[in-house]
Amino acid sequence: MGPLSRRGFFAVSAGGLLVACTSGSGSAESGTGARSASGQGPLALIRYFPDQIHVAGRPERLPFGIADAEGVPLSDGPDSFSYTVSDPAGATVLSATASRHREGLPRAYYPVEVDLPGTGVHVLRATVDGRQLESLFTLNPARAAGPVGVGDRLPPFATPTTGDPRGVDPVCTRPEPCPFHRRTLTEALATGRPVAYLVGTPAHCQTGICGPVLDLLVDAATSFPGVEFVHAEVFSDPDGRKVAPAVDALGLDYEPVLYLTGADGVVRSRLDIIYDMAELRSAMTSISR
Repeated sequence: MGPLSRRGFFAVSAGGLLVACTSGSGSAESGTGARSASGQGPLALIRYFPDQIHVAGRPERLPFGIADAEGVPLSDGPDSFSYTVSDPAGATVLSATASRHREGLPRAYYPVEVDLPGTGVHVLRATVDGRQLESLFTLNPARAAGPVGVGDRLPPFATPTTGDPRGVDPVCTRPEPCPFHRRTLTEALATGRPVAYLVGTPAHCQTGICGPVLDLLVDAATSFPGVEFVHAEVFSDPDGRKVAPAVDALGLDYEPVLYLTGADGVVRSRLDIIYDMAELRSAMTSISR
């Protein structure tokens, strides 16, 4: 895959249309729809995350999906799959099971949790319905860290609000604007309460996942009155041509991303690209304790 423009990268990243290796093949890209598992034909793992954003030596969440032979993500799938992770030298450094998530979503995914000390390209080998599938992912040294991650302090930023859009139009592209634009991220962090901060754009998400994950956050908010919720759009113009300042403030090259901090402003969870209500509810509960 050749280099992408920033706008193109957002479009590719938003719904997980990311390069993933199948068993023995080179690379493929998934489509934007979703299909049910038929139990027949070849399958492939797809990465619902961009590579080069994860760091060795800290907890990282890697959401994977399963696609059919045409690269279309399955709307359903097995309840779980077992997998191993091998380091660049070929040694197995992790063996575990990933469970299916899809509560409130149009497609299923499987979050893989890693906390590994070694850097470089790792290989995930999964057994799915008796078939062996592979995908690659990279762990970078901490000094080359990309996005703010677990254990980092979320930097404050004057995100657009309904009272002061700061040049962003519209402030929220959800058909019914979400209620998370009443105060800035800076103000939310200053309250001394846990914060849920989502960067994403429902209107310009070409794969239909940005809107659903924001809807889930809106639904979950009523159950967590002690948490501050903030949403920032990815683009500052109605046509989705100009990247918004909130994106540059975090150095993001992908979306959506949900940061969940404790009362101290330190990131406890970062949910990249896709999450369902079950995973969201669990993460929200952990920062509310």
